Amino acid sequence: MKLLDIRREVSGTLLLCLLGLFSSVGCQSQSSRDSSGPLPSSEVHFEVGTSACDIPFRIVDNNMYVTIRINDSVEVEAAFDSGLPLNGVLIIDSATGDKLGLTYVGSTPLGGAGDESSVADIALGATISVPGVSFGGQQVLVARDTKRYKKWLAGAVIGGTLLNSCVVQIDHEKSLLHLYRNGSFDSRTSGEVLHITYSQGIPVVDATLEHKGNSSARVKLLFDTGADIPFSLHSCDGLGVQPPPDAPKSYISEGIKGDVNGQWFRIDAIRIGSFRLDGCVVAYPSEGFDDVKTALGQNGFFGLGGQRRFTVTFDYPHSRIYLKPNSRFNDPFEFNMAGLVLRTLRSGAWEVMDVLPNSPGSAAGIKKGESIVAVDGLSSSSISFAEMERMFARENQPMRLSINRGNRILHAELILKRMI
Repeated sequence: MKLLDIRREVSGTLLLCLLGLFSSVGCQSQSSRDSSGPLPSSEVHFEVGTSACDIPFRIVDNNMYVTIRINDSVEVEAAFDSGLPLNGVLIIDSATGDKLGLTYVGSTPLGGAGDESSVADIALGATISVPGVSFGGQQVLVARDTKRYKKWLAGAVIGGTLLNSCVVQIDHEKSLLHLYRNGSFDSRTSGEVLHITYSQGIPVVDATLEHKGNSSARVKLLFDTGADIPFSLHSCDGLGVQPPPDAPKSYISEGIKGDVNGQWFRIDAIRIGSFRLDGCVVAYPSEGFDDVKTALGQNGFFGLGGQRRFTVTFDYPHSRIYLKPNSRFNDPFEFNMAGLVLRTLRSGAWEVMDVLPNSPGSAAGIKKGESIVAVDGLSSSSISFAEMERMFARENQPMRLSINRGNRILHAELILKRMI
């Protein structure tokens, strides 16, 4: 949900879209698909043939990270975010901008989820590359307030540079990214096709919610690889899908502008195309999300936590996305059964972003702001994100956590239980 809000003109070249939520530097002709759809990137160069395959990525905290190179000089790990539709990259470490020796032509406020303000400087004419393909004529935004993002694992965010110019396939089973030149991709084994529209360059898919006997609540969901939750709903008035009164309230995610808070609850099912996903855990943001909700509209997000059950292929030139179920498709949706909302730190420890009331974590005395450094004697830094998800989804299992509290290591014992 790290969406950009660029409102200030740079030498008269910014194409303003939707109350300034998104713009493209270096005006190009608008797409014939949709005036709010993505714009193609120029100067795409494949090293060999018409594809660049087997580009590795990693998933941490339901964020997808890929290594990119800027101006053939600086490598940085970037979060891959379809909610960032511009042709370019947002760098969140100003020191990286200094290394690049960029010449800035202006600045812009950054928007998106959260309640705080942030500003980035803008440079033009960069080259961004991933293994096997490079993209010229790109803009680079460099956030001024580096301290705000000091806990982010990524050093940058990228999205439209790849998606607007290539067919992009994400193999979540093998953690590999495949890029294909437009017109060269063979879709015959890519799964079911979903026709998409766009909300300011961000893809939107149709879905149906099933909840408490209502099987016909039709919604539109933003298909966002930068949303680190399975699903969120933020505008469902009249659809009979609302959090129950006892739905726990907590931190949900961190956006460009700060924290997003709200409630968590479970609905019977979400149907997307012919796929039915049962027992979905859904976030209902209520704080730090008003700007995004107003600007983008739609009913919610289909985030990476749900997308990871598929091989996902983005084909923006034809306004479609392909979904092909993988081996995780039938895994149950679960919320951390200790009642802890966790974020991975650079050290490998897990910061406790929130503790659900009346949860095993709360009963064990774990507090917001502490960090977990070991589980059942295993260092948290040695546990992959997928393993961590499984460890905290074992209902009725005992667990021993080692907690860093004020530079003291304490131990907490608890028994996991389903909270949502």
